[in-house]
Amino acid sequence: PLSINKFDEYQLASDVGPDKATDKKIIWKSLDPDIVRVDENGKVEGVGTGKGIVLVSSEDGNASTEVTVNVGQPLTGIAVPEVVNIEKGETSSVKTYLKFLPTDATNITSVTYTIDNDYYVSLKSNGVFTGNRIGKDVIKITVTDDKGEEYYADLNVNVTSPGSGENGNGNSKY
Repeated sequence: PLSINKFDEYQLASDVGPDKATDKKIIWKSLDPDIVRVDENGKVEGVGTGKGIVLVSSEDGNASTEVTVNVGQPLTGIAVPEVVNIEKGETSSVKTYLKFLPTDATNITSVTYTIDNDYYVSLKSNGVFTGNRIGKDVIKITVTDDKGEEYYADLNVNVTSPGSGENGNGNSKY
């Protein structure tokens, strides 16, 4: 299969035989135009992520083949909100707040979450966290792509008192 990135173009090659063939015109058709487009000369373009098929056939339909095109989208960054507020005893997930840039990135190989200690917030390896005590903590996020490049973000978690509006600083969150 051919692998390209979204928005990349690639010229497919064709060889019509035998040499004595009188009609050497080739018809190119994408069977998945939401993933890969192809022009009348066999130039493909990735337009969505996933696996697409390009049908290559002779004009008379007597010969044909398919080309599989895998279209990916490289990760360019990650983002989280500036602060996340949860109540003491409440459980949430980093995955709720973590955004991949672009959102359809396909080359992510790992996502890890760490926290310095679990006094205010406890964290499981799958990104689920719980507010233990009123206060603040930081969950460190590392995302690695298929080239080994790492992207980092800090998710600031503010644990508040259940139902009181207290935000841990003596100030109302309302």
